[in-house]
Amino acid sequence: MKDAPLAIVVCWDKNKELEDGFGVLDTSAAVENLLLACHGRGLGACWCAVYPYKERISRFQDLLQLPQNIVPNALIVIGYPAKIPSQPKDRFKPEKIHYNHW
Repeated sequence: MKDAPLAIVVCWDKNKELEDGFGVLDTSAAVENLLLACHGRGLGACWCAVYPYKERISRFQDLLQLPQNIVPNALIVIGYPAKIPSQPKDRFKPEKIHYNHW
């Protein structure tokens, strides 16, 4: 991470969040779109969780001098991958697929 040319902290504003509490969901969707965009441009990117860890949230709020209503969700580290695998990892697990019941 220390050698990456770019890092983005994705946050939401609790004051602008609807009563439904979707700030974490909305910013998580934004992070996923950011990761896909990076991949599409040949960049490497890594989602590093900040939320819901109170200590991490506090450290990022202090480091970036964020107001208390701004909640950091994730740190996205972006750079050029040292190597690109020829095949993606096979993470498919048929035992995790359920049809019509658990």
